[in-house]
Amino acid sequence: MMKADEEERTVVGLVGDEEAVASFLLAGWGQRRNDNDLICNWISVHENTCNEELERSWYNLIKSKRLAVILVSGSVVLRLDTLMDEHIKSGKPPTVVALPSGSALPRVTC
Repeated sequence: MMKADEEERTVVGLVGDEEAVASFLLAGWGQRRNDNDLICNWISVHENTCNEELERSWYNLIKSKRLAVILVSGSVVLRLDTLMDEHIKSGKPPTVVALPSGSALPRVTC
């Protein structure tokens, strides 16, 4: 039997570059709420996003009781590497998954 906290964790989050976030939002996965738990389930990271802002947004995202999984695009993984490792080692939800960047994906032709 699932605990109440586990039943609420149904939202997928994303931390990514503009292209990844745009795809995520176009697919209808984006959520904005104002219930003191989850304001937004995505973070768009640009070259000019300062590390302090990124870290603050990261901590707000992982504190959410609604998120089951946070996807982190390959272009952002290096910037969040230490914070991601700390969270993964804690064993606490949400689960964090690093996505390969477009250049790391295999090229398939038909």
